[in-house]
Amino acid sequence: MPKNNDEETKNNDLILLHQKYNNERFDRIVGELYNNGTETANFVSVSVSFYDEDDIILGSVSGITEPSSIPPGGKAAFDILITSKSIDHDAERYEFSVQWSDDDFKQHTIRITDLPSTDNDNDG
Repeated sequence: MPKNNDEETKNNDLILLHQKYNNERFDRIVGELYNNGTETANFVSVSVSFYDEDDIILGSVSGITEPSSIPPGGKAAFDILITSKSIDHDAERYEFSVQWSDDDFKQHTIRITDLPSTDNDNDG
């Protein structure tokens, strides 16, 4: 189960419902976030960092959710294209960083780690 590592998870928390590293036709990472908090998460962006077997970062990709604001109890999907061949061929694991601002424009970030490695047929 993925872990959310955040300094402030009190009233505004986004949860990764599911994700999949898909390399069938085009390399991409897709998933869905759920707003478990009490405030709207605005301008939500998702970054994914990929690491090799020695835990050295190979690169990162990022994108925004659709919709870009998630109300309490709401969901939003993301679909991020991966263009780096070194990520595609050498990645052993990856982790997410989700960023958003609340209604007072305060910035929040959550790191989501302990995801499955990418060597399981990329079913994430």
